[in-house]
Amino acid sequence: MRNRIGWKETFEDGLRYEINVTIARREVVWKRQARTHETWMTFQPTPAHWQTLLEKLRAAYRRHHAPYEDLLLVERLAPPPPPGNP
Repeated sequence: MRNRIGWKETFEDGLRYEINVTIARREVVWKRQARTHETWMTFQPTPAHWQTLLEKLRAAYRRHHAPYEDLLLVERLAPPPPPGNP
C-alpha cells in the first residue's frame, strides 16, 4: 500500500518548504519543494523530521488512514529521540 504524509516547515536556510514523505513497498522516500511548480527534490531527513513523521503517522493510524505495517516500518527506521524528549 502507498501512503503519503506531508507538512510545511521552515529550514535553517530561511526557506519554507513543503515536505512529502511517501511510504511504499517497505521504503520511505523524503521529498521537499520550496515553491509551487518547482521540482520535488529528495533530501536526508534529520532526527526531528523522523519524529514529526512518527507523530503524524501515529495520528493517521488512529484515524484508520494508515496501515499498521507503515507505522512499524517508520518506528524501526527512525533514530531514537534525543535524551530528555519522551
